[in-house]
Amino acid sequence: MNKIFRTNIIISESTYLMVKDQMLCRELDLIKVKGKSIPTRIYELLAERGASRMPDYSWLQIYADGLELYRKGLWAEAIEQFEQLEKDNPSRRMLLRCQRLLQEPPLKWDRIYPWEDEAWEEQGE
Repeated sequence: MNKIFRTNIIISESTYLMVKDQMLCRELDLIKVKGKSIPTRIYELLAERGASRMPDYSWLQIYADGLELYRKGLWAEAIEQFEQLEKDNPSRRMLLRCQRLLQEPPLKWDRIYPWEDEAWEEQGE
């Protein structure tokens, strides 16, 4: 998943729940893991909370708003959010997804994008 989102450290929801008070994380996506029937939330580990010289992470709200719109199937509105974060790799990934979903909407939107399709794309890069 790090290759798909072009991130450094991705953690599962269970790990996030253990470290959320010590570490700053952002929810990236909801994925189906092979062999499991319940989708798993994944998070990007960003920084240690309270660290000196902490970068400004106020932009995380824009990503969170985009993710919420994406999940509601409001892809045009989500695009507007993700476009504001053009230098952020996960935002660019989500922007591409929203554009594809607008072009070819699924018959039933279950809020989970087939990440296997993206993994295939990454092999060609």
